[in-house]
Amino acid sequence: MKSNIDIFSVETPDESEWRLDGWALVPGDIVWSGHMELQGRKIGPVSCCWPRPDVKAAFPSECPSEKVGFRSQVFLPPGLTPGEHNLELVFFNEQNHEIGRISQTFVTAKEIAKAPGMVSGPIVGEERAQAIYLDLLERTLLGLPYVQSDQSISRRDGRDWPQFAHSMIGVKRLRHLRACAETALMENVPGDFIETGVWRGGACILLRGVLHAHDNRSRNVWVADSFEGLPEPNPEKYPADKGDNLHTFNELAISLEQVQENFRRYGLLDGQVKFLKGWFSRTLPKAPIGQLALLRLDGDMYESTMDALTCLYPKLSPGGFCIIDDYGGIPACRQAVRDYRKAHNINESMAMVDWTGAWWRKL
Repeated sequence: MKSNIDIFSVETPDESEWRLDGWALVPGDIVWSGHMELQGRKIGPVSCCWPRPDVKAAFPSECPSEKVGFRSQVFLPPGLTPGEHNLELVFFNEQNHEIGRISQTFVTAKEIAKAPGMVSGPIVGEERAQAIYLDLLERTLLGLPYVQSDQSISRRDGRDWPQFAHSMIGVKRLRHLRACAETALMENVPGDFIETGVWRGGACILLRGVLHAHDNRSRNVWVADSFEGLPEPNPEKYPADKGDNLHTFNELAISLEQVQENFRRYGLLDGQVKFLKGWFSRTLPKAPIGQLALLRLDGDMYESTMDALTCLYPKLSPGGFCIIDDYGGIPACRQAVRDYRKAHNINESMAMVDWTGAWWRKL
């Protein structure tokens, strides 16, 4: 398999986190996926099918599609000793058959710090009636029954801004969110669920659907958003947001009334759904929230991410899930998470959900 790794570089001083970009020609297969292995251990996903017109231009007769790129945010496993290591990228087709491997040798100078304790990952509930309902809810929120085949890759991975779907976050992130919520219920992690930055409300609708499916009437879903789009950057206070132009996109400004209507269409608008309208810096410090079992951040910017972490992370219960939607995709968001974790000595291991979503579980 003809391939190349363009970027494999360390991003953090402790050498625990790396950035990976490259391409591979996968004959006869447009939809493909992958994961990474280190010392025989699976360590995270590789997001595939990214457009690479430069590769198509360089290999016109061999390249089946422009969508031959791959990328990942790589977290090295805790306890990895210094020295030379071999990273294996393993690729699969739609039928989950292995179609190729790429090896990358690299060297670390530091031991990767061990996490302070072991935590279990999220698990989707297996109760048949609930699972059937939530499976259908996921697919409908993502608009999958209505996309054309040439749109399915972007919609599956959550790389587009869909015209009709109520969530843009993709199959893996939505399924992971459901798993976190169901695990919190099954393990009796105390607290409500919240998302900061909700767009059309799809992720929050799913969270309310999880409570409905499991007949839980004691928890709330908090829906926090300006409902006016993103704020203009404040580069003097938050230099990482300099040049950010997301505030200019009207597609991201969905009104409170429209989000409420979207909940209503699924029969899920009731007293267990609580709305917080306004900029996070104003609404979150005084929000009447006690404990949280699940915290999902989708504010894109450094400022929005830091505001949410500062106000809400102290309320996250032990065993609760912290999910960062834009970690892999937006450097400013990634920097805010790193700064907050360092300032508050948060050492729980992080992991990637897909190309951009990251998460950890609070000890």
